[in-house]
Amino acid sequence: MTSKIRVGIAGCGKIALVTHVPGYLKVPDVEVAALCDTDNGRMDKICADHKIQPARFTSYAEMLKSG
Repeated sequence: MTSKIRVGIAGCGKIALVTHVPGYLKVPDVEVAALCDTDNGRMDKICADHKIQPARFTSYAEMLKSG
């Protein structure tokens, strides 16, 4: 039984939108579990474009604490 690797992405600018998120979504056993950015619109775009609903944070420290 393989458990998923859960990743959190801090910073949801263009590189996250076009490289990081799509790359992680292609890897079996990896889940984009959290996004972090001070701009909610950037997180909205990533969620809409990639049809994902990860936890969302405006503080990377809070994201890391969440586990």
